[in-house]
Amino acid sequence: MKPEQHKNTHFGLLRHAETVWNRDKKIQGLNDSPLTPEGLQQAQKWGELLSTQSWDRMLVSDIGRAVQTATGINGALKIPMTIEKRLREQDWGDWTGQTIREIKENDQLITGTSASKKTTVGTPAPQGQAAGAKLVAEIIVE
Repeated sequence: MKPEQHKNTHFGLLRHAETVWNRDKKIQGLNDSPLTPEGLQQAQKWGELLSTQSWDRMLVSDIGRAVQTATGINGALKIPMTIEKRLREQDWGDWTGQTIREIKENDQLITGTSASKKTTVGTPAPQGQAAGAKLVAEIIVE
């Protein structure tokens, strides 16, 4: 009897390339920000790097920045791309569009952070994703 043959499954995870809001250090959440010219170049370079491997398909968040990144990568890979709503970034609620600095200055939930060290704060984002969801934000004081 022949031993059962198994095909190994391998997958890669990539974050979207640089967006305008990334450059401005703003939290994006479900809001969208287009890729910067550098972000478009990043996606193209990632495609070239990834083309040295064998890939069967891409699963991509339906948020524009993810689709833009995947499209740039897929210029080199030329594989099926499936848009998947369940891969969206979480909703950061009232923090969306703000910088960490603005959040620290304006939000009472994270006041008292020491300016001299890195602090991890576990707190839900106000008006954010699903009631009761705990989100952990790592705050690095500039």
